[in-house]
Amino acid sequence: MGSTMARTKPRRTSGRRRGASDSIPDILTVWRFLIRPQMLGTLLVVLAAAAVPSLLPLATVLNEARDALVGAVGLHVFTLTLAIASLGGLLAFRRGSWLRRHRRHLLGAGVLLVFSAGLLGYWHPEATVGTVDLATTSAGGDAGRLLVSGALATVAWAATLPLAFALLWPRSASTLVRGARVLAAGAAPLGRTGRARAHPPLQAFRAGIAGRDRPGDGH
Repeated sequence: MGSTMARTKPRRTSGRRRGASDSIPDILTVWRFLIRPQMLGTLLVVLAAAAVPSLLPLATVLNEARDALVGAVGLHVFTLTLAIASLGGLLAFRRGSWLRRHRRHLLGAGVLLVFSAGLLGYWHPEATVGTVDLATTSAGGDAGRLLVSGALATVAWAATLPLAFALLWPRSASTLVRGARVLAAGAAPLGRTGRARAHPPLQAFRAGIAGRDRPGDGH
């Protein structure tokens, strides 16, 4: 009995630790997280980068770079900014292993963004970002407009949606493929039966035509 109780004690403590880890962190825990050297270093870099344009004559260059980027990718310039910020945060907090573990999901998300850029390429809103007129380019920029500019390009663009789905949800994609094969296999016998049923009347019709064309049958 004593040994059994001794074995159950670590399980109770582990359960308590799990409950504590799953609970919402308190204010002190959040504060300690915010004042970590990695967070403070990232904040200083962001502040320094924001102060550079006001200290140096780089406003024109930055505006031109912004307009070129908006003209290229359209509204996805905000997606690109968010992706760069997220990448910087992961690297600053030494979470690079997360990128390696989820490289397939990240690739699928990138392919899905390509599909969304093509959708935005069909949209020409009466709006401007910076000095770029989205009614002239598109909401997806020049890249989104080129993705759907021709027949072959449109077919290649449409293929990015199932590709992204297969990368993000491979099990669901394989289930759908198996279901499509089962439906195709079940529809094939029905098609052959339908053709077999249609053949006798057709043969009778052909026989009637042939009988009319025989010499002496017309009398």
